[in-house]
Amino acid sequence: MFAKEAADTMLASWGGRPDPSITFAQRGTSTGFANPGGVTTPEMEQLYTDSVTTLDPAKRREVLRAGSREMAESVLEMVVLFPKVPYVTADHVRGFTPYITSKPEFRDVAVTE
Repeated sequence: MFAKEAADTMLASWGGRPDPSITFAQRGTSTGFANPGGVTTPEMEQLYTDSVTTLDPAKRREVLRAGSREMAESVLEMVVLFPKVPYVTADHVRGFTPYITSKPEFRDVAVTE
């Protein structure tokens, strides 16, 4: 998929990113690493550029919303499912909250005596 860039789509897991523009770049632009087929729209390319050049927080929020909408409506990204993974913890484990993506995260976890 990535080496030959011979397919238009792929099925892959994807977790959150610290900034939505990273997802736009990697999955929604013609040169994105996780978009080897290069499928995109001119609008998505522009919204990605706007997302990394708009500094005003309120204006950037609108750009990011528009980019998310463009990815969904143009079916540049399709969530197939979020698996439900069972997690078991002991009574002295505190702060564990499973993420919606089922990707294990332990940022706020603590063990008490």
